[in-house]
Order: sequence, then structure tokens, then C-alpha cells
Amino acid sequence: MRPIAVPVIAAGLLLLFGCAHKAQAPAPQAAFRVGHIDAPPAPYCAKPPELAAIEVEGLKSRLMVTALSCDARSQYNRFVGRYRSVLAADDKTLASYFRRNYGGSAQAEHDNYITALANAQSEIGTQEGVTFCEQNIGRFNDVMALPSAAALSSYASTKPIDQPYKFAVCR
Repeated sequence: MRPIAVPVIAAGLLLLFGCAHKAQAPAPQAAFRVGHIDAPPAPYCAKPPELAAIEVEGLKSRLMVTALSCDARSQYNRFVGRYRSVLAADDKTLASYFRRNYGGSAQAEHDNYITALANAQSEIGTQEGVTFCEQNIGRFNDVMALPSAAALSSYASTKPIDQPYKFAVCR
């Protein structure tokens, strides 16, 4: 496996999502350990549907980094094709989280999050080396074997993915 540099991942995401500006993650707050990475708390809580969308976005990002790092692009394309409607709905839910919390800077903050998420996944890939592919390539088989598109969110919630921020559930 040849790890992909973090800036390449971020640049690729910016191109994929049509962003015209360079996204930067917010300055970290007091960090604590979440999985493989130190993750600061998110500045705003997430409602349960938003948290579910965040978990699916984490899974999608992990699969994208796996595809790029482990030469599994065709598997990723099949994943996106099968779950296109669920991914689009979750993206709208995630966008609502950013609009609710960031107002006029929602798109920039959303872009920052997507970039920070990809960077976190890439960092894990770099830390794990060859083990990253061995541990993650099977996720494509797992998600493609789910009984329905609706099961993707449940799967994502049972397979936690490192996030750049630790999201609390709104009470």
C-alpha cells in the first residue's frame, strides 16, 4: 500500500464537492482521544438524525480513503452507486446541521468538516500502513451485503469511524 498524502485527499475532496476555496479545519480545542486520533469536541451538538448522517459521512470518508489508498476505486464507485439516495439524503441532513449552527458560513464550515474528516482518515491510513488496507477493504463487502439501503445508517452506527470532532447529542 502506498499511503496518500493528506493534502492530496483534501484537494481531491474539494474537487469532488466543487469547492472553490481551500477549506481549513477550525483551530482545535482541548483534545482528547477518540479511536486513533485526538479529537476536540465539536462546538455544537447534533440532533440524532444529524448524528446518524455524521456516522454515515464518516463511513463514506473511510471507504473513499480505502479506495484511494488500497486501489479499490471500483468498489467505492459501486458503493456510491448503490447508496446514492441515502448518501444524498444524509448530505442534506448534514447540511442542515451546518446551516442551523453556522448560518451564513455554513457551507465553508461544512467544507472544513469534510476536509478534516478525510484528513483524519488519511492520518489513520498513514499510521496503520499496510494494516489499513487489510482492515478496511472488507468493509466494501460488508456494505454491499446489507439487505437494503436503509440499513446503511445502522451499519455505520455499529462501526464507529474516527471523526475530526467528538459530536455530542443534543438533549
